[in-house]
Amino acid sequence: MRQVQDTDLKTLRTFITVVKSGGFTAAQSVLGLGVSAISESMSSLEARLGVRLCDRGRAGFRLTEDGKAVFAATQRLLSSVEEFRLDVSSLTQILKGELRLGLIDNMLSNPVSPLTRALRNFCCRSDQLRIHIDIDLPYALEQGVLEGRLHLAVAPSSQRIRGLGYEPLMREEQGLYCGMNHPLFSVDEIRAEQLQEYRVISRRYLHGQDLKLTGASAAAAVADNAEARLMLLLTGEYIGFLPCHFAQAWVQAGELRHILPGELKYDVPFYLISRTGDAHSRVLSVFVQDVLGCLADAG
Repeated sequence: MRQVQDTDLKTLRTFITVVKSGGFTAAQSVLGLGVSAISESMSSLEARLGVRLCDRGRAGFRLTEDGKAVFAATQRLLSSVEEFRLDVSSLTQILKGELRLGLIDNMLSNPVSPLTRALRNFCCRSDQLRIHIDIDLPYALEQGVLEGRLHLAVAPSSQRIRGLGYEPLMREEQGLYCGMNHPLFSVDEIRAEQLQEYRVISRRYLHGQDLKLTGASAAAAVADNAEARLMLLLTGEYIGFLPCHFAQAWVQAGELRHILPGELKYDVPFYLISRTGDAHSRVLSVFVQDVLGCLADAG
């Protein structure tokens, strides 16, 4: 591909969608195209590049090694194209462009989060703004920002990655819980040393902090997603940590018990994570101002 044309960018975006969807059939609803049209587009791209990108057939959809390399290169290319558009849009008075934001799951009920108010303010600034939100695990979001697939992420972080900046944003209260069918649910007075007797859910991105706090020697289950941990807790077979704001509804319904809230409750810091060394576009700078402004208004 000696020179990238508009049709190439369109075909490359189709390729990205097919890969992320997991195949031609799954990509139909996203692209608004039939399988035959998608297949023709992919064949055209393969001919243009001179390599086979994927195997498709009864065995399912699978990227070739060349396809994996093209997928990674395409992500970098489209990220650069979007950065160019954002930079150009900053030269006009009208705020326009795309904001690619990464968040972790179940932040909506956090009373100290400024994100909903900030997004409302940001959306009201212009009708030419596009917002793309990814929900993922903290380390995946950090990688997305580092690679330029995301402009910004809001997440906790247990370690600092070179090339990223971390602006303190808020803190999220975490507590230890068990379900109504767990033996500890009806115990009048629970002692910390008792916790070692029960199966604990751990989170990979906290590097064993859940185990240290409960005194467990090993994790009986691993679940990074808060909803997945809640599901396990409701079986009555485990104890584990949840954001207190997220767990509150199930506590009030009598389905969860907050264990030793005075001893094992702790706060997790959240950060605005962005890539260092880059000149922020006007779109990104305005959104960051909206977030910090809403945070200040909330005290």
